[in-house]
Amino acid sequence: MAYETGTASSLEDLMLAVHTFAVAQGWTSNIYNTTNDWMAINNGSVFVQFRWDNSNAVAMFQSTGFINTSTAPGNHTNSSGLGQVDATAPYNSTISALSTTSSTTPRMQMRTYSNGPFTAYHLFTDGTTKYIHLAVEVTPGIFTHMSFGTINKRGDWVGGQYAAGHDSGVSESTIFGHGINHSADRVNGVNFCIRAEGLPGQGSGRWLCARGFSITTGNNSAGDDPGGNPRGEAVPTAFGFGVYANLMPLAVNPGDGLVPLFPIEVFRKYLPTLDNDQCTLLGTIPGAYTINMKHFDTAAEFSIGASTFIVLPAHSRGGAGNPRLGRGFRGLAYLKVV
Repeated sequence: MAYETGTASSLEDLMLAVHTFAVAQGWTSNIYNTTNDWMAINNGSVFVQFRWDNSNAVAMFQSTGFINTSTAPGNHTNSSGLGQVDATAPYNSTISALSTTSSTTPRMQMRTYSNGPFTAYHLFTDGTTKYIHLAVEVTPGIFTHMSFGTINKRGDWVGGQYAAGHDSGVSESTIFGHGINHSADRVNGVNFCIRAEGLPGQGSGRWLCARGFSITTGNNSAGDDPGGNPRGEAVPTAFGFGVYANLMPLAVNPGDGLVPLFPIEVFRKYLPTLDNDQCTLLGTIPGAYTINMKHFDTAAEFSIGASTFIVLPAHSRGGAGNPRLGRGFRGLAYLKVV
């Protein structure tokens, strides 16, 4: 089954659910270690690793390969460098204390605010092992999200493997909430990273990052990766001042027969200045869409043709915000495959 929901008593219990779900969907388990609180899985060229601190966060790492079970997350082949790795065991001891604002060692994570118990979790994939989305109801009505896989690519270039984590306690900020002009829904650290090689003018770079704080000079938006290659900037457009921002107030009742789903597009920010919005489209996130959920209850289901979707809040349903941008009812519509 490509959709699963349940409850989790702790972060370790939650990550076990993710691991079990991934393996059942055809992903390879590289390691699941409850002593160090490490996990690593891969599907073909998608390599992701995790650490959790049994406190309030899951740190996420990307690489292009897995070395061995004694190598800590963050140290595997061509690591994106998005994270800091403790030098000695216990390797999981300081995730919640790691810097989220350093331009040289930014961290990508899913913040859960506590070690549980968690009200519910929802796991989604499409049955092809292309992606996994995780939505966690950490307390009643409050959500956090995580996602990894491969985007639906546009163009001829190497990569497309991405990882994304919701790192914010601020209402309305979300997993893919990074507007083209950087002015809305900022989060600390890095909330999105994608592998991309061979783009025009990219040079030796391998990773593009979406960041919620000021970029450094040039296209190097997050310092160099551990191999000394500059990381550039990616821009996921959901909920920010992106392509569909002006459509977010559309709160169409599903009974009217029209439910607008807005693709979550991923751009490369091509020019180096902060306020220059010239971007090139890389592709879209599979199996997830932006939706105004004013007329949807949490976890409501609806169908368009043969496809069924589950609507979950980006953070919380009905919160305060600018209604012109659909705030207060920002949701994610996840494709449900059974």
